[in-house]
Amino acid sequence: MPYSICPNPKFRAFDANGDPLAGGKVYTYEPATTTPKASYTDNTGGTANANPVILDANGEASIWLNGFYKVVLKNSADVVQWTVDQVSSMPAESNTVFSEWLANGLTPTYVAATQFSVPGDETTRFQVGRRLKCTVTAGTVYGIITVSTYTTLTTITVTFDSGSLDAGISAVYEGVLSVTNHALPKRAYTISDGTSATHAASLQQIQSGSPIYAATAGTDTYTASLAPAITAYTTGMLVNLYFTIANTLTTPTINLNGLGAKTIVRLTPAGATAALNVGDIIAGHKALLHYDGTYFVLVNPAYPVVHDHSNAAKGGQIGASGVTGTLGALDTTKVKDTVYQASTDLFVNAVCLANGASGNAAQAECLSDASNPPTTQVAIGGADGANLTYDDNATVSFVVRKGDYWKVVSTISGAGTIVLKVVPLGS
Repeated sequence: MPYSICPNPKFRAFDANGDPLAGGKVYTYEPATTTPKASYTDNTGGTANANPVILDANGEASIWLNGFYKVVLKNSADVVQWTVDQVSSMPAESNTVFSEWLANGLTPTYVAATQFSVPGDETTRFQVGRRLKCTVTAGTVYGIITVSTYTTLTTITVTFDSGSLDAGISAVYEGVLSVTNHALPKRAYTISDGTSATHAASLQQIQSGSPIYAATAGTDTYTASLAPAITAYTTGMLVNLYFTIANTLTTPTINLNGLGAKTIVRLTPAGATAALNVGDIIAGHKALLHYDGTYFVLVNPAYPVVHDHSNAAKGGQIGASGVTGTLGALDTTKVKDTVYQASTDLFVNAVCLANGASGNAAQAECLSDASNPPTTQVAIGGADGANLTYDDNATVSFVVRKGDYWKVVSTISGAGTIVLKVVPLGS
C-alpha cells in the first residue's frame, strides 16, 4: 500500500526573523469576504475556536477547518503578516472525467464495413461480446464484437448499432468491462416489459406468450397485433392466433401489425402448400401458423388433410369384400350428381368400382363448400380395370362441415360404377 509524509499536525507561524510568532492572531473568514467563519479545536468540530485564534509561545495552535476559508495572519500588534484566500480542508477538485472506453494506442486497418485488423495477438483485449467504439470519417460508431481471430494480425468483426466502418478509421476503444468476470454485482435485475422488437422481454411476457400470441379480427382478411409489435416477417417465425370467425374463402389472409397481408395455406401429404378448405379455420380456433418466407402455413387445420386414394402407389384400393365393412354402412339415400347439405360434420367416401375388365374405369370428382351448388373441388380419384388390382376398387374421401353443401360428379366408361358412403365424424 502507498505511504504518505506526515503533515504538520498543528498550525504554526513564524515572524520575519524565523522566530515563532508568539501571540500571533489567526483570523478565519468566508472565502473572498470579511465575514467571520469558525474554525474548530479538534476533528470532531464540537468546539469552535475563538476568532481570532491566539498562537502560543511556540507560535502554534490547533486549527481544524470545515470547507473553504480566507485566512489572515497578524502578529500580536495586529500587523498583517499575510492573507491567503480559498484555503481548504479538502483535496483540490479535479476536472478529470472518467471514461468508460479504454484507449489502447493500437493503429487499426480498415478491412470491410464491419471489419478491421490490428497488429499482434489482441484477441484477449478484443473479446467476442465486448463493446467497441470506433473513430471513422463520419464520426464515432458503436458496436459489439462478434468475431475475433488471430493469424499474423488480429481481425475483428463488429455488429454496429448504426453506421459502419470506412477507410478513415483512425482509432478503436474497447469497453472498460470485460465480457467475463466483470465488476458488476451478480444479482437478479428487474426488467420491464419490452415495448419494441429490439427490447428484452420480461419473464411475464415470456410466460404469457404475448409477443407471439394475439386474437384476430375480420373474416378471411384477418388482422392481428402482437405486443410488442414485430417489425418484419421472418422466415421460420411461429405465431399463435385465436380466430373468432371461420374462413369462408380458400385463400384467407393474415396481416400482423400492419406489415402486409399474407395468404394462409395448408400442407398437402407430399409437403407442398395448397389452398385451405372452407372451414379449416373455425370459430374459436386456437391456430399455430408458421411463416415459410411466402405464406403463413396453418399447422393445425380444424379438419384433416384430404388424401387421394386413387392409385395403387397410395394404397387406396380395397377389395370387394371390404367395401361395406371398411368404409361403413352403405347409405343408399345418397347418389352421385346430387347436391346434399350436411346435417352434421361427416366423411364422404366415393368408392370407384372398375370391375376388373380392361377398358372399364370409374372416376369421382368431389365438391364441397358453403354454396349451393358447391363449386370447390376437394378431392378426385378413380379406378382403371386394366391397371389396378384388388378387384380394381379405389376410394377417395373428403370432409364436409355441418351446413355445407356437397356432391360427387362421376365419369364412367365400360362397367365402372361409383358407390357413395357417408360416415359421421367421430363414429
